[in-house]
Amino acid sequence: NLLRTFLRRQARRDSSRWAETNRKAAAYYGDRGQEGRVVDHLLSAGEYDGAAQRVLKLAPELVQGGRFEALAYWVGELPGATLEAYPDLLLRRADVYRLSSDYQNALAWYTMADDIFAARPDAAGRSRALKGKAMVYLDTVEPAMSESLLSEALLLLPEEERLERATLLRMMAESKTNQGQMQEALKLARAAEQLISAAMEDELDIRVHLRTGRLGAALTSLQRRAGEEQGLAAGSGFPAGPGLAAGPSPAAGQGRSIDQGHARTEQVRAEERGRPSRSHRETQLLLSLVYSLIGEGEKARMCAEAGIQLGRDLKSPFVEAVGYMRLGHACHISPSVRGPDAETCYRRALDICDQIRVTRGRAEPLMGLALVHAMSGDPAHADKEAAEALAICRSAGDEWLAGFVEIAMGAGMAFTGLDARAASWLALAKETFARVGDEYCATVCDLWLAVLALRRRDQDVLRQILGDLFSAVRTHSYEFLFTKRTLFGPRDLGVLAPLLVEAGRLGIDREHVAWLHSATGLPSVEYHPGYTLHVRTLGRFMLYRGTEEVCSREWQREKARSLFQLLVVNRKGYLHKDQILDALWPGLDTDVASSHFKVVFNAMLNVIEPGRPARLNSFLVNREGPLYGLNPLSGTWVDADEFDSLVAKAGRLAASDPEGACDLYRNAISLHRGDFLQESLYEDWAIAERERLLAVYLRAAQSFAELLYGGHEIEECIDVCESVLTRDQCWEEAYRLLMLCYLERGNRAMALRAYERCEAVLQSEMGMSPSRDTVAVLERVKRNM
Repeated sequence: NLLRTFLRRQARRDSSRWAETNRKAAAYYGDRGQEGRVVDHLLSAGEYDGAAQRVLKLAPELVQGGRFEALAYWVGELPGATLEAYPDLLLRRADVYRLSSDYQNALAWYTMADDIFAARPDAAGRSRALKGKAMVYLDTVEPAMSESLLSEALLLLPEEERLERATLLRMMAESKTNQGQMQEALKLARAAEQLISAAMEDELDIRVHLRTGRLGAALTSLQRRAGEEQGLAAGSGFPAGPGLAAGPSPAAGQGRSIDQGHARTEQVRAEERGRPSRSHRETQLLLSLVYSLIGEGEKARMCAEAGIQLGRDLKSPFVEAVGYMRLGHACHISPSVRGPDAETCYRRALDICDQIRVTRGRAEPLMGLALVHAMSGDPAHADKEAAEALAICRSAGDEWLAGFVEIAMGAGMAFTGLDARAASWLALAKETFARVGDEYCATVCDLWLAVLALRRRDQDVLRQILGDLFSAVRTHSYEFLFTKRTLFGPRDLGVLAPLLVEAGRLGIDREHVAWLHSATGLPSVEYHPGYTLHVRTLGRFMLYRGTEEVCSREWQREKARSLFQLLVVNRKGYLHKDQILDALWPGLDTDVASSHFKVVFNAMLNVIEPGRPARLNSFLVNREGPLYGLNPLSGTWVDADEFDSLVAKAGRLAASDPEGACDLYRNAISLHRGDFLQESLYEDWAIAERERLLAVYLRAAQSFAELLYGGHEIEECIDVCESVLTRDQCWEEAYRLLMLCYLERGNRAMALRAYERCEAVLQSEMGMSPSRDTVAVLERVKRNM
């Protein structure tokens, strides 16, 4: 390099010879088709006109191939006079800025080109410049700004430019779509198709489906397009897998090879780098949004993560920002122990939009924050975020997204019991979605309006809304609203169950409502409390009616809580009344104990179902003669059951997908926050279940730690082992894994200390020495000293 630099410096001393040598080099490389080198040598020779012509020829290939740096460098090397003579080069430089999400510079360069074309005058050139400026506003979803630019560009374009006119008409249709004017959008799309036959569906058609609530059609098109783009079979891997697989994801038990998955991912990423960004229109971003709307949280997460990575690969921060918005939606409906929460994702999206100065991009994450805060009982922050989001939407002319903000506020307020405010927001949202023609969001508005009508016992309004609601659900196959947690649905699906009960009582759409009863696992009942019980038994006992925690003073009688806990211990079946009396009032006269039981049983029901009408049977607790038990069809969630389920799934997955198994083990262990019903430590009826769950925890934690060690996750393996030893200090396998971890890190002193701890504890507690396996690890440690 030093020699080359020296020789070039020497050669430049004779400027005419230097120029002639570079012209010859350009001719040499031109004969061999090496156009990039031709441009370099023409620039060195000062042949700027020739270089400009070559760059114009190469520009489409460079943009399509994502080689933005080369194009930017060559345009930057050309003098101003040459750029003025070739203003299409300004357009190409603007394209690079736009595709890199630098929208302010893109607009500046498109404007410079427009000014030059106007001065000539060159109508076709002006049309191209205006089209570029409009693309900026379409990329950032500011339809009000793009509409006039596209109309002017179309007027400037000659009639014979049929292909370009069709492109502009399609862009105008997209602008109308973003404004919620679906009929106008379809007219423009048909006009474009009359010019150029469009055989394949594109982003516009998909987004029309999305924005009119035809989610099934949008999903089918996106799944097909994902397969075409990435060449992946249905469900075969990341990142198209979630868009194509009808069955469970790998993390839910469908094994795959990590190495194969990684290789396929790298192949896809390499292919994706060779094209320009499609902004918010990227398939994975659209798929993620659809999945969030239909309640497929894990698929939404995988697509959003794929979109984030794609944005990084394409060097498009705006694509990355939209990916974080969609990841926020996924995390809202399907929180993950290891991943970020929804609020973190939304704030990351806001940060990126601020960095690239795209104010329009703030609207969707602000909507997400308003939804999160409204749902969690923080209306002050939600109001502020919604106000800013609505101002941005109205400025951009995006009525559909404004409706998203309104429905987010309505749903959040309704869920937290701010019914009057919820009704106002939902009325606004319903009007908005009626104007833009979105059947799905209008149905979600009816869902919440029905909940509000039922709460205030407005039978006339309720009957009308339920009729419209179930008609729309049946017509558009929106049954998932009752069976899955969706973006604008309640956190607790139990909120919706009374709607099914009431629809059945009123005789609305009998067959379909009966089918929904079956799909939701609800029997035909007279009463449902409108929430799901959530019971935390591992660590401090906590009971939630939906998201509302039952405080200690509500129990009034300690025995009422003990009775409920006893039913939880025996949740798989029934207890005879005599068993209950023996457990809670041992040694007491049967008649006296029965009298106490009657009072305590009613006190317990008043806690778990405070709103139940007096004459109706309990929904949450079954009573069959002398037998009592939790209703298995009530959907009551118990952390111990979830813990057991996650451990079992992880064990089945460990051999085929260690990484997926680790995620499941991680989730399971996060649930085990302490001993089962630790406040009832000395109650005989809780001991067996407590010991069983502790044994499951210890075995699961050991299996998890072994997988972590095998995957070289040493720090986390050490943490898990230490956690095990806080529960059972004699668990020898944990000491052995600690020794191996410290040996792996080269910390032999800590490995020896782990052995010494093991030896001391086993001798003190059990009067025995470490096993041969542990001694063998000790010998390995000593050999490496």
